Amino acid sequence: MSNVGQELSIGVQNELTGVRTRFQRMTDCKFFTGWVQDFSGQRILVLSSPEVVLTTGQEFQFEVFGRETIASFQARLEFGSDSGFCSLNATVSESIMKKRVLAAADFEFDFAISSAVKQRKATEEARQLIKVLEAHIVSELAKIEGTVVDTSDSGMAIVLSEKLQIGRRFDVCVETRLGQVQCEAVVRYSRANRQVPNNFRTGFQIESIDRVNRARWNQIQ
Repeated sequence: MSNVGQELSIGVQNELTGVRTRFQRMTDCKFFTGWVQDFSGQRILVLSSPEVVLTTGQEFQFEVFGRETIASFQARLEFGSDSGFCSLNATVSESIMKKRVLAAADFEFDFAISSAVKQRKATEEARQLIKVLEAHIVSELAKIEGTVVDTSDSGMAIVLSEKLQIGRRFDVCVETRLGQVQCEAVVRYSRANRQVPNNFRTGFQIESIDRVNRARWNQIQ
């Protein structure tokens, strides 16, 4: 087929990198999820759970969820490997944050795209993988430090050392390259991480954010 593995425009590649993907194994129809690390239209590199067991040569049906575009295609697994934790010269704080990030997705899979890439308009809010963003939330008793691991227009997931009650509201402050983003957010879920003991992946939905903070937040998406 002449359009198998075609190169996509740089704009589409950028939109579909760092976002959530869902892929289904053709042999048993089992679904998996992960984060797109690189996507050219010919190959796709995905980070997924360490519990995911895939075999080289297996075929999958993919959907990649960008902000404006959903891409669908078939791809064949070429290679999978542990993405590792930290470099030898990483600082203690860098190591801690990297471990929190990798608790969410820490196994790397390389797929060769084996069909045409079809594109359609996005119908759900895109989630963006965040490599390193420090955050803290303010409770009645203390400030709880955490690491943001993914974001969307209306919320974020933060790895924290405490389990939080669903429905509670907090003041959240995220340190970004553009300065602090402050908002009020409500807890939607709080569950234990698989690999980092005594840490909890916590989902927040933004309930209140002013114009300046919203502008900064939109720029990190």
